[in-house]
Amino acid sequence: MRRSNNINNKPYKMSFIKKFASTTVGMMAIGIGSTVLIYSTHRFLIKPHLDKRNRLEAEACAEYIFQQESQRRV
Repeated sequence: MRRSNNINNKPYKMSFIKKFASTTVGMMAIGIGSTVLIYSTHRFLIKPHLDKRNRLEAEACAEYIFQQESQRRV
């Protein structure tokens, strides 16, 4: 598909990426790729950080409860 450029009136050829992104298959590929990117980012970057933070918080709470219980028994 050729378009004319308003400045020089030379034919303008669309790049392969723009053509591909405007097709149904291209739009589905972009959607699937975006979903994979978001899922992978969450699984490998965000989730380990949250798990570590939650574990440290739970350990701190358990240590506090353990100290409170040991003070009551003395």
